[in-house]
Amino acid sequence: MTCPGTGELAVRRLLAHTSGLQREPFGDMWDTLDVPDVGRLLGDLGRAERVLPPARRYHYSNLGYALLGYLVEPYSDHARPEPPLDMGALAPAAQLWGTAADLARWGAFLADPAKVDPDGAVLAPATLDEMRWPLTMSDETLWKVGFGLGLILVDEGERRIDVGHDGAMPGFLAGVYGRRGTGTPPALGVAVLGASGTATGLLELPHALLAAAVEHDPAEIEPWRPGGPPPTTCVPCWAGGGARGTSTSSSGARAGCTPGWPTRRPTGRPRCSRRPGRTCCARSAAGRPASCCG
Repeated sequence: MTCPGTGELAVRRLLAHTSGLQREPFGDMWDTLDVPDVGRLLGDLGRAERVLPPARRYHYSNLGYALLGYLVEPYSDHARPEPPLDMGALAPAAQLWGTAADLARWGAFLADPAKVDPDGAVLAPATLDEMRWPLTMSDETLWKVGFGLGLILVDEGERRIDVGHDGAMPGFLAGVYGRRGTGTPPALGVAVLGASGTATGLLELPHALLAAAVEHDPAEIEPWRPGGPPPTTCVPCWAGGGARGTSTSSSGARAGCTPGWPTRRPTGRPRCSRRPGRTCCARSAAGRPASCCG
């Protein structure tokens, strides 16, 4: 997309916070709570700072996401009033609002869309795979937290990744994540909603809850079941793995034989076909007679 004062901005870089734009729109929005409309947002772009060259590194930018909202607005639903409902505790996570139960379900969807949405009605599985792919790291010295297309990716070790987002608005803090990886039950997601305060304690809680869930309620281990019987047409070969006339599986077991080859190891020295009356006293690596003597 092309914006006044910023030139070309790649949508992918805006989604991954690698556009280089400053964090907030121009002005003191969080001090005054005076949120600019689209006209002011675009009009002040020329006054916004480009803190990094594009694609240099991660730098979180709410301004970038405001521009993405401007970009997709023509394709979104029209705003409409909602009926008065008791929605319980509400809090934002990456500007996604909902109850704790709904947001936890969203976290589970991010981790395991096939379980939560098998028909792909919300997002195609390939789209979510692309969103979860890490494009940058928030700290190049730690390699602990990465960012995909709009999603935070937290490495929890042991081949486990928490995928989701934190959120903060005046009066609210939230964290919504699902866990993927080794030993994780299917569709595991959590949401933590709280009042503004010490962000570190609240925003670490979703990951602690996911870890506790995996520890105390791990994924079920599928019992081992023996395979079917071997094919009735397979005749065991006498030759070792790699010798002519054998077919060796990846586990090292002989899987089949070339028709016409013997099924039992012959005794004594084989006769030499090249020099009648003599025996073979050496064989090549392929099992063929290599030399004749005696």
